[in-house]
Amino acid sequence: MSFYKINKLAYCVLVLITSILSISESLADINPTDSDYKKIALQDSVKPLNINSKKLEEYEKSSKEMIIQFEKIMPDHPIVTNQNIILANIYLTQKRYQEAELIYIKTIAKYEAEKYTGYELASIYNNLAESYREQNKNLLETEQLYKKAIAIDSKSDEIKDVLVVKQFAIDCNNLATFYDKQKNHSTAESLYEQMIKLNQLWYSLAQLKEQTPEAKVMTENYFAFLRKHGKDVKAKQIELGLIPQ
Repeated sequence: MSFYKINKLAYCVLVLITSILSISESLADINPTDSDYKKIALQDSVKPLNINSKKLEEYEKSSKEMIIQFEKIMPDHPIVTNQNIILANIYLTQKRYQEAELIYIKTIAKYEAEKYTGYELASIYNNLAESYREQNKNLLETEQLYKKAIAIDSKSDEIKDVLVVKQFAIDCNNLATFYDKQKNHSTAESLYEQMIKLNQLWYSLAQLKEQTPEAKVMTENYFAFLRKHGKDVKAKQIELGLIPQ
């Protein structure tokens, strides 16, 4: 082996080691038990996340560093996509909509090209739709994105997976809220009813004894919808358990 090739190999090894050390440092900045980071990573809340701005800045810095380092040595590694999604979720939480949308659109194109149809894609469709809805723009596309998310949820082979069922319930809730604002009340009510059934399945699969904060918000959305449209009796009956939820 020539001296040039040996030097080139040594340089590549050095770059690899340096990148791994940089990635380790980025990972060390994030506490794996940090509940706020988990919320950002999943971005499956049905209401705006209330996370300290300093924390969000730290998450943004760590995600960017990990993306840069992985792209140097393993650009096609799934963690690059995952960290980009987390970065978009951070931007969405910070209301940096255009930055979030660019990443979501790029990731959707990647997943669709790969014919990937996991619940993660449903989540990205939903998040992009939420970004549009919060700005009251692209209403037709917003509706289609919600529908695409629900289509993935309903066809999933993992319909008994807790995360899939939870995402399905959230997607139904969000599209129902969207339709209510568009005055498509009958479709909104059907979606809310489907959401309630999915919540029950979610509790059963996760062996939950009480409502999670997300499920509570979704249920309250349904009750508020019924009361707003003069269905107080039905709302009360459901609340008291007289009509199965």
